[in-house]
Amino acid sequence: MMRITGRLSAPHGPLTAARPLGISPAVMAFSVMFASICAASLLGVLSRPVGQLASIWPANAIMVGLMLRFPVLSSPAGWIGGAFGYLFGDFVTGDDWMKTVTLTASNLFAVAVSMPMLSRLDVGDRSLRRPMSVLKLACGAAATATAAGVAGSFVGPFLFGQPWEQSMLLWFAGELLAFVTVLPVVLTLRPSAWLAPLALKRQRRRADREQVAPILALLTSVAVALLMPGQSAFAIPVAALLWCGLTYSIGTTAVLTALYSYTSLVAVATGLLSMQIDYGDPLATLPLRITIALLSLAPVTVAVVMAGRNDLLVQLRHMADHDPLTGILNRRAFAEQAAAQWSASAPSSKGIAFLMIDIDHFKQVNEQFGHTGGDEVLKGFAQVARDTLRTQELIARMGGEEFAILLPDCRTADAIRAVDRLREGFATWQTTCSLRTTTGEAPSITFSVGIATTPAATASIDALHRDADQALYRAKHEGRNRTICTTVGQ
Repeated sequence: MMRITGRLSAPHGPLTAARPLGISPAVMAFSVMFASICAASLLGVLSRPVGQLASIWPANAIMVGLMLRFPVLSSPAGWIGGAFGYLFGDFVTGDDWMKTVTLTASNLFAVAVSMPMLSRLDVGDRSLRRPMSVLKLACGAAATATAAGVAGSFVGPFLFGQPWEQSMLLWFAGELLAFVTVLPVVLTLRPSAWLAPLALKRQRRRADREQVAPILALLTSVAVALLMPGQSAFAIPVAALLWCGLTYSIGTTAVLTALYSYTSLVAVATGLLSMQIDYGDPLATLPLRITIALLSLAPVTVAVVMAGRNDLLVQLRHMADHDPLTGILNRRAFAEQAAAQWSASAPSSKGIAFLMIDIDHFKQVNEQFGHTGGDEVLKGFAQVARDTLRTQELIARMGGEEFAILLPDCRTADAIRAVDRLREGFATWQTTCSLRTTTGEAPSITFSVGIATTPAATASIDALHRDADQALYRAKHEGRNRTICTTVGQ
């Protein structure tokens, strides 16, 4: 049995929790693969018309997707579990051993052909985070479908008495449809994200309507398609699926697309969707399967492009709001967020504190350690401040060696204690940093602080900033390495 190793780290969840629970990875891999493939095989076998191949067969795509998504499952135990899942799912439905073993071998052959190609994709492509990821996935699906078609050209005549050309085309179309619809679902396996658009919150009714609208449009378009005859009826929901791709996450869109694809096949097989075709001809639905497979790529591609766009917007926003050297807020973003904090904290009985901080004699720091050393001092101070402050407290680099900190819900005594913790943390950092004087000693860099506090909504944030600046000037004028406090509004 071959072993395929993936490069994608398994996410936190039941699979990674196996060892703390006392379950060996081999047992976990076997159990998960057996249960998943057995359930998928049962679904496929139940969709099989008498004496013919299954109408839907997601098991191979699920097995490949699970091994790519959770590399621990690609162990020999996982392969064995998948093989037993195929065997059990087929055998319990009444097939003889010859048919069961032959079909299982052909399925494992398709999986074995797919894994070496798809496992070479990097993390970004396997998690569908790039527009070209869908194309690469489609190419892998086409190669897998071709392998399945080759296997079908031998198995079909042997088990079902079908012409080899017919069997090859049917196996190819079925595997292609399964891989382009099921594989994106498994690779983006985040159930909480799938359900997020359906969570209605009263305080966000407008946003909820925008989230639910694409699903309602999809359901409506499916209902309309069921009422309209003709081979083009199944394409009616495609516009709604594209809307879903524009609105929802990749995983949610992949789930909706897979449901649409298999619902269409079931509707055709049961006669709910009139296609005006000869249902006695096994190849009659072949163009439909291939068309649905190709159409299914579009919504997922749209969702991938939108996810990339959103990631880029987040990165651009972070770059616009943060100082590139220290990673903390810049002056503009600090002003915006400080105003918001002020609005939230002004009614507080404890008040708010505004701190202006200047690293003492920073020109000498640059002369002694060089500008690279000076940058390290700025980054070190910012990191110490981030580690020292609470989550709701803001810190920004205002320019050069000057920093600002906003402490909501804070009295003067609380602000002084915060400065003391900051001084202690910065002194500790200097003993562990890489900077050393010419005599090999750790640097001894200090900073001056001006604090302006107000007990209530009796001043503006601009007044606090101005008074903190003046207090900082006094601290520097009186000898540096000290804290000067002032109270606004009293």
